[in-house]
Amino acid sequence: MSSNEDARKTLHPEAKTWLELLEKIPGKLSNIGDVDDARRNYDSLVLMDGSQVSFDGNIRELNVPVPHYKDGIMVTIYKPTNCHSNPPIWNYFHGGGFVLGNRKSVDAMCRILASQGKFIIVNVEYRLAPEFKYPANIEDAAAVVQWVSENKTAVGGSDVSIIGVGGDSAGAMTAANACHELGEENIVDFQVLVYPSVDYNKSKPSSSEIEFATGFFLEKSGRKWFFERYFSTPDDAAKASVLKRNEDSFKRQPPCLLIVCECDMLRDDGLAYAERLRQAGCHVEVLLMEKMIHGFYTNPTIFKTSCETAFKKTIQFIEAQMKKDE
Repeated sequence: MSSNEDARKTLHPEAKTWLELLEKIPGKLSNIGDVDDARRNYDSLVLMDGSQVSFDGNIRELNVPVPHYKDGIMVTIYKPTNCHSNPPIWNYFHGGGFVLGNRKSVDAMCRILASQGKFIIVNVEYRLAPEFKYPANIEDAAAVVQWVSENKTAVGGSDVSIIGVGGDSAGAMTAANACHELGEENIVDFQVLVYPSVDYNKSKPSSSEIEFATGFFLEKSGRKWFFERYFSTPDDAAKASVLKRNEDSFKRQPPCLLIVCECDMLRDDGLAYAERLRQAGCHVEVLLMEKMIHGFYTNPTIFKTSCETAFKKTIQFIEAQMKKDE
């Protein structure tokens, strides 16, 4: 029996349930050629109706003006009634391989985390490929975070609210790159990166990319499909690899929580990013979700207990950063 088959047998029950559901859906999630079809399929898989999650507080949309895009960037702001008096503001970027997903994809997660964490979440609708290729998402992210840092009260915070970034998968890459872009500004106080995609310029695949290339939700063929639509040139892939940023840039990074999954092809990249942060002297914490697969964090319906564990750690980490600033 192959190590791949062994891993499938020992997966967390919630991961097994998710993969069994996927097997009943015809066609591949992201290896189907047509972007519109891929987006519809993705939405049908990962979209939970957020209105089913109770939220005591205010949810509103806002168009953030940015200098590089005349239409601005839409965000959804979640502020719970039980919010801290000087609440942290967490700018969140959804996953989806830079091609799929939207704010609604992570609405349920945002409602839960904002309510339980008693902080504000700014859920960002950054531009997607292939309509807007690299580095559009990073430009959008950096501009939104910059604006929020200068307009904390406009999103419901206070002048002393700390600012954070975060995201899952491609969204975590977007958040991490934005954090580096803003490093000299010293405006980001913390980051939470969930199974980040951080290296697109390798001489050979990592162990986790080999072991979990198929059968664990995110697959090698799907990543290739994403990259073909996101990058215009090989040079873009090299520049987007946040793992390869220079040492000075890493030294300017704020405290980081990294959440990685044991049975995810991006596992080793996430751990390598944590090590680069450590080597630069940054505070970094790692939560390794054993027997878990890519994609769980934004699906609290199927991955109920796993999300409870990860959400609890996320909230504890953000609260610790808030206390440091008091």
